[in-house]
Amino acid sequence: MQLTPAASEIALFDKLSAEEATKLLVKDKVQDVDPGEILNCARCGNRITAKGFEASVNGSHIHTCTNPAEITYRIGCFSGAWGCRLSGQDSIEHTWFPGYSWRISNCSSCNEHLGWAFSDGTDRFYGLILARLVAAPDSS
Repeated sequence: MQLTPAASEIALFDKLSAEEATKLLVKDKVQDVDPGEILNCARCGNRITAKGFEASVNGSHIHTCTNPAEITYRIGCFSGAWGCRLSGQDSIEHTWFPGYSWRISNCSSCNEHLGWAFSDGTDRFYGLILARLVAAPDSS
């Protein structure tokens, strides 16, 4: 699994503004991040993550996953999502990524369910529902 940036930095990124996270990524040359590549909550416009946080998990950034209620989600994996707030307890039940527990991830502004945070105890990534993210208006 390839996660960018390092897992030890993820908690820091979760607390940063979009601008601060972008500056840190560029400064550390983790990946080139164009501020126009910010992804917002489709419901309220809150800044959630950036394309520079895209992560490859099990060989792919995008996964199609079905939960026990037979609802299918198309998720993208991101190593950081500063606009998300985690809720609930960690669970390994019905995990889509063996070895990883999950928690629900909601928009920190409107509380829209945006996906899940997955953790194996050392690494964390977010599986965000792509249909619930939109490019920031200034992404032209």
